[in-house]
Amino acid sequence: PFNSQLDLLKKHILKMAELKPDAFIVATPGVLKLCHDLVPDMPLHLSTQANVMNVLDAQVYHDMGATRIITAREISLKDLVAIKEELPNLELEVFVHGSMCFAYSGRCLISSIQMGRVPNRGSCANDCRFDYTLYAANEEHGTLLRLEEQEGVGTYIFNAKDMNLASHIDEILASGAVDSIKIEGRTKSPYYAAITAYTYKMAIDDFYGNKFDADKYQRELNTTKNRGFTDAYLI
Repeated sequence: PFNSQLDLLKKHILKMAELKPDAFIVATPGVLKLCHDLVPDMPLHLSTQANVMNVLDAQVYHDMGATRIITAREISLKDLVAIKEELPNLELEVFVHGSMCFAYSGRCLISSIQMGRVPNRGSCANDCRFDYTLYAANEEHGTLLRLEEQEGVGTYIFNAKDMNLASHIDEILASGAVDSIKIEGRTKSPYYAAITAYTYKMAIDDFYGNKFDADKYQRELNTTKNRGFTDAYLI
């Protein structure tokens, strides 16, 4: 938040607390402390945009009152295990499915510049998903060349594939390091939310029932609109 917004933020925090949510998700140290001061009984979860990747940062935020950390999308499973071994009482939540930001854990300003919508405040316009025409300019002799790209192959220069870790839920749960899995659902349809939640719940239940079937989950998830899938960084 900007300094001019701090009074409004305090009012917002108190108003939200009246609704008795399960927790607040907070992205910065200052706001984490402010929430703790204003509503000390509210569980505080640290946002993925705090970019926690290691034990040191996790310890600092845990000491500040974060009961759960939603780790950076770029973290590996072995690093999650290391954090859990060092801080067994800290809950760890990880993204397993959904849109991937081409910037580091959502720290992108393209939508702010082009559309006036701030990604870090929940209103990202997903400008990275559009196709772009590229030009190469040489200022010394005034040359401007349009770069020709194969349609549908090289035009989406900012667009990352969608994360899909359904086939790795068995490894994630077996690690013992992960307390909660998170599905990215911003701007998605009710159908998308239903199918993905249903499929991952099925994968979790199947793991504990010793009947894990990765192909079954992928068949379900491929019925949703996607931009191609990747298993990203965790594995």
